[in-house]
Amino acid sequence: MKLRLRNILRTAVVVPARPVWRGVLARIEQRVASSEQLQENRLQEATRQLKDESRAREADVTHLNQRTQDLQRDIDEFSDQLRRISAQLVAAEQRIADLERTPVVVPGSDTEHHEARTLIHEVRTEHSRARAELAAVAFYEERIARLERAAEAGRRREEQR
Repeated sequence: MKLRLRNILRTAVVVPARPVWRGVLARIEQRVASSEQLQENRLQEATRQLKDESRAREADVTHLNQRTQDLQRDIDEFSDQLRRISAQLVAAEQRIADLERTPVVVPGSDTEHHEARTLIHEVRTEHSRARAELAAVAFYEERIARLERAAEAGRRREEQR
């Protein structure tokens, strides 16, 4: 009897309530789908923002790497110039020291002294010209070396791309 009553009640309640339940289930599914779409949109927006920020950081890192390479080239150039200037400074200090020495009195006539001074002047002049020419050669060699380094760095950057 209980079983029969149960079947009767079920038939009386379940059958008429099915359309209502279907409507409720449809609305629930619609709300769930809408919520899922909203969450998907939020996730896509967050992903897009993260990708944009990542690209910006990569650009910053690339710029900083390039700037670091430029600064390293400048440091290398300044170091080379300092090395060259140091040698020139030593030579200048030697020349000043030579000029500061007390003159030595050499026996001989005034004409011999005059000829000796003229010869010394000619030697110093020629020495000065040779030093200037060597400095110009060193300058151009350094310039060529810098250009070669820059070309090599440019070639490496092209290969990396």
